[in-house]
Amino acid sequence: MAPVKARTPKLASVEECLSLIQPGAMIATGGLGMFNKPCQLVREIVKRRIGNLILCSSPQASYDADLLIGAGLVKKTNIAQVSFDQLGLAPNFRYAAQRGIIEAVVQAEATIAGGYLAAAQGLPYHGVGTLKGTDVVKLMPFVKKYTSPIGGEELMAVPALIPDVAIIHAQESDEFGNLRHLGAAAFDPIIARASKIVIASVDKIISHQRLQMELEKTTVPARFVTKVVHLPYGAHPTFSPKHYVEDEAHLRDYIQLARQSLGGHDPRAYAEYLEKYVYGPKDIFEYLELIGGIRRLTQLEGVW
Repeated sequence: MAPVKARTPKLASVEECLSLIQPGAMIATGGLGMFNKPCQLVREIVKRRIGNLILCSSPQASYDADLLIGAGLVKKTNIAQVSFDQLGLAPNFRYAAQRGIIEAVVQAEATIAGGYLAAAQGLPYHGVGTLKGTDVVKLMPFVKKYTSPIGGEELMAVPALIPDVAIIHAQESDEFGNLRHLGAAAFDPIIARASKIVIASVDKIISHQRLQMELEKTTVPARFVTKVVHLPYGAHPTFSPKHYVEDEAHLRDYIQLARQSLGGHDPRAYAEYLEKYVYGPKDIFEYLELIGGIRRLTQLEGVW
């Protein structure tokens, strides 16, 4: 009988994780809208100036995409929407897309989902039924018509979307990379299966024994995860279910500073944000002190 291979611990440092991302890579950020965004990992990418990126996301990106674009590190996006929900549109994305600074590929939520599903299933394409009868496909040359081999119906297909690296945030993981989302996992399980490399930040490391006692709570199994880094509050300023809510005050300041720079009212405003919150802190703990400390975050009011 062949010996049983020991599990390989996947806990790593930020440096070890970021070494897996090369300039020019296609990266995908997990989370959805204003929750579970891998914000600290994004700030670390900006700090290291890993650029010329092709950026994908779940159907809705927010702070994650806007920060990378504002720092000048993105050349192309495959994202259906970039916004800050009730706070408005993402200023850096809108500015860069309208002026052709980035190539913003027109996508719908269905084309993003179909691309990831094709990659996760090892298929060259995935059928998307919701595009039938719409004019939006005229803006999407990558969408192709095909005839179903079953029934002969004419359908729409989107090509597989295969990120080189996915960065996602979950609430918990054991040392082997089994992830647990304590709220909606959204697109993270699909993105993880579709990507070549998966880096996850988590708020808390739990024991493998505890994970085995609650296997039904595992949302992304370890076999799909390359590295895990412990980054408590690593989704700030977006929210992490059961841990902390979104920091609306910080997000409002971020948006205002970006708008001031883009509008020419204060050209240094956004650069000063980057210098203070991205380039300045040596780690997540110094960053947390800058935004008012953990105590302030635990006092924020909001809905999980």
